[in-house]
This record gives sequence, structure tokens and C-alpha cells, in this order.
Amino acid sequence: MQSSTIKSPLKSSNANQEEIIYYIDTKLNQYLHVQENLLIKSEETGSDDSLIPLIIEFNSDVPGNMQTNLELKCLPDDVRIIPLEFKVSEGSFTDSNAAFLKFSTNVFDYIKQSIPIKNNSEMACNYRVEFKSIKGDKSVFKGISKFSIPPKDVYAYDLRFLPNAEETFECELKFQNVTEGTNIRYILTGIGEKAPALGEIKLETRVGQSTTHEIMIPNKSTKKICYYVYSNTNFIKGPDKIMVLPNRKESYVFEIVPTQRGDFKGAITFKPGEWPIKDIDSDGDEIYSADAKEDAQNFTLWYTFDIKILPPPHQALVELETNAQESATLCIPLSNPFDKKMEFRVIKNGPFLEGEENIEILPKQNYDYQLKFCPAQVGKFRGSLIFLNEETGEFWYDLKLIAIDPLPVAIEPVQAEVGRYTIINLSLKNPLNEKLNFRVLISNSNNFSLEKKHVDRLTVGPLETLDVNVVFTPSTVGIGEHFGLIQFFNEKIGNISYELRGIGLEPDTQDPVNITSEICSSEMVTINFRNSTDSAIYCDLVLVDEEGKLIKLNDDEHSPFNILLNKFENVHVSPRGILDIPIVFSPNELKCYNVYLIITARREGRMNWAEKNPNKNIEKLRWIYPVKAFSVINAFNKTSPFVVECKVRHRLEKTMEIVLANVTTYASGLDRGSLRLRSMTPKNNSSKTTSSFSLSDEHQIKSESTGSLVIVGDTNKLANEFVYQLHFSGNLDQCELAKNSIAIKLVRIERERENGLVNLIFHIVFCPSKSFIVDADLQVETAMGGMWRYPLKLVSLEPPPDDTIIIEGKRLNKESVVGFRLSSKIDKSLPFEAYFNSGGSEHVFSVTPEIGELLPEDEDGTLIKISFVPSTYGKIYQKELIISTPLFQWKYLVKGVTPEYVVPRGQSAIPAADSRFKKNGRKRNFIIENTYIIHTAVSSPIKGASLLPIRLSNMP
Repeated sequence: MQSSTIKSPLKSSNANQEEIIYYIDTKLNQYLHVQENLLIKSEETGSDDSLIPLIIEFNSDVPGNMQTNLELKCLPDDVRIIPLEFKVSEGSFTDSNAAFLKFSTNVFDYIKQSIPIKNNSEMACNYRVEFKSIKGDKSVFKGISKFSIPPKDVYAYDLRFLPNAEETFECELKFQNVTEGTNIRYILTGIGEKAPALGEIKLETRVGQSTTHEIMIPNKSTKKICYYVYSNTNFIKGPDKIMVLPNRKESYVFEIVPTQRGDFKGAITFKPGEWPIKDIDSDGDEIYSADAKEDAQNFTLWYTFDIKILPPPHQALVELETNAQESATLCIPLSNPFDKKMEFRVIKNGPFLEGEENIEILPKQNYDYQLKFCPAQVGKFRGSLIFLNEETGEFWYDLKLIAIDPLPVAIEPVQAEVGRYTIINLSLKNPLNEKLNFRVLISNSNNFSLEKKHVDRLTVGPLETLDVNVVFTPSTVGIGEHFGLIQFFNEKIGNISYELRGIGLEPDTQDPVNITSEICSSEMVTINFRNSTDSAIYCDLVLVDEEGKLIKLNDDEHSPFNILLNKFENVHVSPRGILDIPIVFSPNELKCYNVYLIITARREGRMNWAEKNPNKNIEKLRWIYPVKAFSVINAFNKTSPFVVECKVRHRLEKTMEIVLANVTTYASGLDRGSLRLRSMTPKNNSSKTTSSFSLSDEHQIKSESTGSLVIVGDTNKLANEFVYQLHFSGNLDQCELAKNSIAIKLVRIERERENGLVNLIFHIVFCPSKSFIVDADLQVETAMGGMWRYPLKLVSLEPPPDDTIIIEGKRLNKESVVGFRLSSKIDKSLPFEAYFNSGGSEHVFSVTPEIGELLPEDEDGTLIKISFVPSTYGKIYQKELIISTPLFQWKYLVKGVTPEYVVPRGQSAIPAADSRFKKNGRKRNFIIENTYIIHTAVSSPIKGASLLPIRLSNMP
């Protein structure tokens, strides 16, 4: 839809009038625009061929043919009708509607686009092409200036885009139909992109050598160009600019003078710029050329290069050898002969090399560079030490690195008695960042072995250190053959060796052996005697009392001890064998026995126990085992102990009275005593019982005794105080809690002379901080050696919740959080663990932190946060929160309450048209109304069918 202007020939019939006015009318007012009247002056119509121009403008966006009449009226009787026909073709663009084309290509590379132009008319049309610049140079768009299209035919117009700069060009392309007077417009946008590299330069040279190379630089434009040369390396030397004539190529020669080794990749770039040399005429004035007046073109030509620079010959080949996990140092003397300071960058190629990375040498000074080789593994390696300076280049040393097995580490000699052993602690370090497996080899397995039996391989994690325990068992007195080498072998680390030495000592008194048995009963204990030598030995066994008197064995009438062996002299023990010596204790009176088992050993053939020591001859060795035997009275059965109960963080004080019968009656196993618990002694009797003490008392739970002498038994023998002690059994942590929660003290001893009874009155304070159940024995000993054991059960009951925490939920699946601070209750921090009990299946509560430290009160304690995320309305969630420390425990009842559910109520924003729906009207009962419907609805497939035979008049 374009506009057309025509000239219509008009000749007035009223030639005598000076002015004639024609009024114009047409029916295509929406497409046709013409002036309302036409004024014709007499001088304009003087000749017969005079023409009066009438401008008609036609605009249409609908293709096709349109016809109308143009009426010109001049009163009274001059009416003229001019028929008009307009032909609008399809697919053409008017001046107000242009098409857009976008091009993109490299600089000096053209791209071609064919534009179809269609002629829908019945006659041939001639076109004229016009380019109009919007941005940049319009000459980058090229095409023919005119062409002709036959009727009903399509012409392909070839448009080329050839950018000459790296920028964006915009141009208007107009096809003018000279025949029909129509225009077709295109807005062209062209983007000149950076051209690819003209080529790749691959060279190989060496430090200190000069290499020349030539490349060709083209100029595809119609003007001469001065290129400025840039490079990202400093070893490429050449002219900094080059002039290239239009449509020519010029050679550019550059030189490569490398100063350091390596593979270098980069580019040589050529950018157009102003030619710095000015032309001068004969008068000395500068001559300006047409090219100089224009700005330099914006594009880049470039070559990529990949240059491999080999190192210069090395200064020297240096060999460094050391043991793995040790170090060797190489000292290289350097000097600076110049009058200025020189800086060197040092590159160390190779494993396990250490040294400074940058050094400075003052003018006319020397410098000793020290390189350390600290291998962490064995092997042969190659390396290099390179010194780089920006001005002088590089020089380097070739390194041959050798790491051999680490030197054996000598361990200080250890000592152990013959028959015993001692532990040697070794450290096995893994210096690599990977897991390593070591194979263990021990040269002397008779005297040295790993603490872990049957282990010949060890695994050490990356960069970790493993403690290895080695057992030394001497076989003779003195050094003897007590030396060996233990090796930990790995293919990468090599052999890590330790030299082991040991000294055997003559046996001293061995660890005591305790036997406890009830009166008129028997108990047995076995002593394992080991022959640690490689030869057989013969042993003599004897049992003596405290005064060194020999105790007769197998004497049922007098001795309570017996050894269950067939013979006691010349007992044969094979090399590295074990002799089990069972000792039976059968007491018949309440007494404590201290005896000693003496084993005298001789080597087979009466060999000297001190081998390789001619100055010392030892034929026999003697081992002494102290045996302490107790006759015990168990006052009550273990299955029915007395129970002491108290709630957590409460305090219970009790007085416990133990009644012992006459000591002399225990020999016959008669009355075994009794125990009874009673309430605290009344205050008016406090003079007899001292009961005011606390858990912090220094006598708490320790072995204690009375501070006075008492008369026990019919013999009126003065005996020392009673000694008592609590023994706990069970879980170690709970036993420790029980030990810290109870205090017991003997406050009074009473003896009834009439019947020989002895009363022991104890004061017990029980204050548990955590819940537990622990079994304990109160063990009472007398000076005569008797022992009584009374079983107790300490029960710490679960306390009620310390507090109730109620959390109100915001909405479903929305977290609500409450917090409180809790301190450790002591003057230092305590580790704690917080958790909810396992009751319930829904996990709606959570606590943070779950583990941490409770701060003391002076630091405001630790903040504990509880989160609640409800998932259902109308339900009350409940769980117990436990916060436990090694000393205390707290319990909180946590309740989660969901918000009240409110049923959503809506109201129509637009009131109903029926008055029966108004608020002040009567409410309708739609269920009843539906029962009176007699016809189906419009949407029913059966139109107008009767539903129920009920009269409408019955509707209420």
C-alpha cells in the first residue's frame, strides 16, 4: 500500500471568467485523499493544450483492483466525471513498512543473499536500486543499480555484504518501481566479525639461539594500510609497523631470541593505524593524502604461533643420593659480576626438592644456593634446577636423584625380668598422600613379637602415623641373644627398620595373687608359669608363710592350702611351654593368710642362665608369687540384696546397722550375722552417732577404718579399727555415676559383752544425678583377717519432668521454634547430648544442637532450641526431651499444639438478581424445591421429559 499522484487534463468551458472553482467528490474516501476544490485561473487556460494538475493520493493495505469516479462540479451546469482504477499488488512493502535483513561474516569475507522481487502486474516494470547509509560505510553492501522484471515474473536480486572493519553497519535498501511508482524497502544490518588467523606458526628453537621467520601480510582494501605489530611474548623481535599497498601482500620478517625454555603459544597481531612518516613538498609543507584524512579501519589480522623452546646445555650433571625420609643438601655457588642487583626465579623440577623460589644477588657479590633433597620414598628420579633472569636468560643444572632404604633406627635397650615381658612402642609413619600396606618382618621372633598376634601386614592411612607395639620377652639373664631387626616393607617407601635390643633381668617378686573363699568351702586359682627359653627347664615348687616356714602340702588336717600336682620337685617344662599351677584354698576359720609360692628353675644340662657372660654363672632362678587368701562371710544371698532407692536430684540419708556375732563363733560356721536398715537416728541421740557429712567428705567411698580400738571376741584381744569399702559391679559408666552419688561412713561401733555381738553403724548419703541401677558390695575387714560382704542394690529412679514446654504451631508444615538456656551447674563446661525419647512414630520435634557443651552459669549457659512442625490439625503432639551430661540429666515434657482450624467462609461479590437470595429474605430449601421439578433441564439429553407427577401447587 503505497500512494500514487497523477495529473488530470482539465479545460474550462467558461473562458471569459477570471477564476473557476470546481468542487471535487469521490466514493472511496477511506483510501482516496484529494483536495475539496480546485481553483483555475484564466491565465492558466489560455491555450488548448494547457493542463491543470490535480494531485490524488491513494493508500490501501488490501491487495486487488479498485474503481471509482471522480466528480468535478462547477455551478451551475459544468459537471465532469473522471473514471479512476487502482491496482494494489501483493507482497510489496510501502514506505511505512520495511523488511529487515541481518548479515554476519568475517572482515574481508563476503556473504551473498538473494532477494526475490515479484512483478504481479501485466506489464514489464523497471526498477532502480538505491543504498542509503544509516550507520557506517554503505559501500560494504553491493548490488546492481537497476534491473527490469517481465510481467508476472520473479527476479532474484543478488546482494553481497563485504565488511571492511570489525563493527556493525546499517543501511537502507530501496527498490523503486519506476514503471508503477511503488517502492520496496529493506533495512540491512551487517556485522563484521574478527577474521580467523591467517595461519599457524610452528617452530622449534633453543635458548640462546636466534631464529628468523617470514610471514605475508595482505591488504584487501582499496587504500594503503599501515599495520602496527603486537605480540604477547617478549622474545619475538621485529619491526613495530609495516605499510601494505592496496590489494597487495608484504612480507614481515621477525626474529625469535628466547631466554627461557618451554612451550609458548600466542599470537602476532596486526592492527591498522596512522602512518607516522609525513610526506613533504618542495616548500617543506606537509602533503595530506586522501587516505590520511580518514580514520583508521577497525579490524585485526593475526597469526597464531606454537614455539617449542629447548633448554640450553646444562651447567653440570649433579647426583644426589640419600636415605628415604632423610635429606641431602646441594650447595651451588653463584656470583653477580654486574654493577646492579640481579633477581632470579628458581624453578625446581623433580620430586622431594626444597629450596628458595626467588633469590637476589647484590652487585659484585656471591651467593650460595642450597637445594635439599628430602625423599619420602625409595627410587631413582630425574630433576633439574633452573635459574631464570629476565635479562640474562636461564642456566640450569641436571639432577640425578637416588633415594635408598631408610637407615635402621636404633632403639634404646629395654629391660624385662625373665618370665615377664615389656612393651616397645614404635611409630610407623606414612609420608605419602595415599594408603600404604606394610609387610612386617622380625629377625628374632623368639624374643620379639607384635602385640597383635598372627599379624604380618599393617595398613597406614594417608599422611598418618601408626603406633606399633612390640613385645620383648627375655629368655636369659643379660643381653644374650636379645637383639633383632624389625622391618616394615613397602614397595614405595622401602624398608623402615628398627634395631631392637633387650636385657634380661633376674626375676623379682611377681604380682600378687588373691584368693577369696567362704569358711568351710574351697576356691582355686591357677598360676601360669611360662618357660621363655629355648631349652627345657626343671622346677621345684614350695609354699611358705610370712615367716618363711615351709607349709606342708596335701595336709588336710592342718593346712588350708594345696597344690594339685602329682609332684613338686623336678617338674619338667618344655621349651616355650607353660606350667599351670592350681592352688586350692580351703579355710576353716575367719582369717587372712599371706603365703608365697616359690618356683626354683634349672636349665636342662645345668646351663648358665647368664649366656655370653663368662664372668657370671647362674645355675638357678627363683620366682616368688605372693598369695593373699581371705576367708569370707557372705552375709546375705546375692539374689536378694537390700535396695537403696532415691529419685534423681533428690537426697536420701539412712543409717545402716550391721550386727556381727561373737568372732569366735565363726570357726564353726554358725551365726553369719544380720543387716537391717533404719531411719536416721533422732537428734536427741546425736551424741552417739555422727551423721552430719556430705558427698564431698574426704572419706567418701574409700577404704576407711575407725579411729579407736575395740575388744572383739572372748579372747579380749585388742584389734585395730574395722576397714570397710564399697565395690561396684556392672557397667563402668554407671559404676562411676554410683561412686560419685553415694557416701558411706562408719560412725559408731558397739559391742554387747553379754552375748558377744558387735554392731557397726554406718551413715549413708545417696544423692544421684542420673538414673541408674548398680549392684554393690559393702566389704568389711577386721584386723584378725576376717571379711564380711553385704550385697546392696543402688537404684536411682527416673524423676518427673523438670518442666513442661508448650509450643504453639503457626500452621501445618510450618516450623515453630522456642529456646531456653541451660547451664552445666558447675564452674566448668560439660559435654552434653540432647535427644527425644523413641516414643511415637511422627518426627515433628527436633532439637539443636544435638551434641555440644553446656557452658557454666557465669557464661549464661547454652541455648537449646526446639522446633515443632505439625502435620495434622486437632492433634496434640507430646514427647520427652532428654539432655544428658556425664554428671547430670534433665528431662522436659514437650507438647506441640496445632492452631485452631477455621472453616473458610466465602460471599459472592455480585448480588443475585432474585430477591429471594437477599439477606433479609426467606431462606430457600433447595432439596425440597428439587422434589417439585416436573421437567428436565435444558442440558438433559431428553428434552422436556416429566420427572415426578407432583403438583406445583403443593410447593410450600
